[in-house]
Amino acid sequence: MRKRIAAVVQIQNEADIIESLCRYYCSFCDGILVTDNMSSDNTRNILNSLIEEGLPVVVTNDYNTNIIHDYSGQYLWAIDVFNADILLPIDADEFLVNVNGGNPRSVLESLDETVEYHIQCRNYTCPKELKDNTLFYPSNITKYSRFSNNKTIISQCLIKEKDAKPAPGKHSFMYPENPPDIVNMKKLCYNHYPIRNVYQFMLKAILGRVHYLVHPYYDGSIHIAEGWHWKAFYDEIKKHGTISHEMLEKYSAYTGISLPEDGDYKLFEHSFDTSFCHDELKLRYTNYGAGKECFFQMLTTQLERNLLHIPSWRPAIERIEAGEQLGQANATIHNLNAYIDSLHTNGPHASFLRFFLYPMKRFLKKIFNM
Repeated sequence: MRKRIAAVVQIQNEADIIESLCRYYCSFCDGILVTDNMSSDNTRNILNSLIEEGLPVVVTNDYNTNIIHDYSGQYLWAIDVFNADILLPIDADEFLVNVNGGNPRSVLESLDETVEYHIQCRNYTCPKELKDNTLFYPSNITKYSRFSNNKTIISQCLIKEKDAKPAPGKHSFMYPENPPDIVNMKKLCYNHYPIRNVYQFMLKAILGRVHYLVHPYYDGSIHIAEGWHWKAFYDEIKKHGTISHEMLEKYSAYTGISLPEDGDYKLFEHSFDTSFCHDELKLRYTNYGAGKECFFQMLTTQLERNLLHIPSWRPAIERIEAGEQLGQANATIHNLNAYIDSLHTNGPHASFLRFFLYPMKRFLKKIFNM
């Protein structure tokens, strides 16, 4: 019996890659469930256009749909909407490929639904400026570094019968009792494109740093200890006022454990196999240059939206328990404010920095009553 397969993804401001993602997964999956976290770029318009074309894409808004209150809700909805036997928990920059080339569906069809599968990843480097807006995004890049983290493939059986709950990052699942066997799948791989251009990176790094400062606890119980890399990225942007392509390539090799040192990472070459997709991957709605054109507007809008939508389910006692963390955040923001004020008269990048740091100062002051 043919298994039904669905991809499940949460997104925010992915206009440069969302069309490539949807067209690719729709070429071998039965559908893709997309939860939009208040994107302020052209992401939603692109998704609507793909739906009008007839692609099996279902979109929901994370903050206005009660059923999608966490990652578990996403998987249950994907099961209901697509009757999915196999679920692919992905990020917008992750493309599942067959290591030996060809359609990954044949491998997915063969999976044992009582097993949790862990899939290896490759981190692809940031390309230089892209100009052909019709070209499938992964076709632009061939260099990658090996990534230490795995991603998970899960089944309807494990979600419903074992009450599987995704761990942060969806690198594994948690079970109340009797966890299943875990198999490291070698036939499949996720091609990961974390850094795609300078403006996408700066937006992601600044918002990531702010999110870490104002969300000291992930869901009231899990402490975010991984926020150090957002600080490292943000400090590099603050230092130079922008980010060089050399640094983007270097940060593309970030493993999740440590930042790569200069010359301390190895790049490999591999092209993306699209032979089984025929003509399904030609883009119609993507503008690779849009991130530069609307960077300031997106940063300001997204900062305001993110900070005004701090989850209401965070109890007051959590604020008390997180007092030390919030105190550290206050100190960091105080130093940042002093730095921004100095830009009135100092710094080679004063004008540029002032424009993208002042919105952060204004919205953070609202949160911390500074």
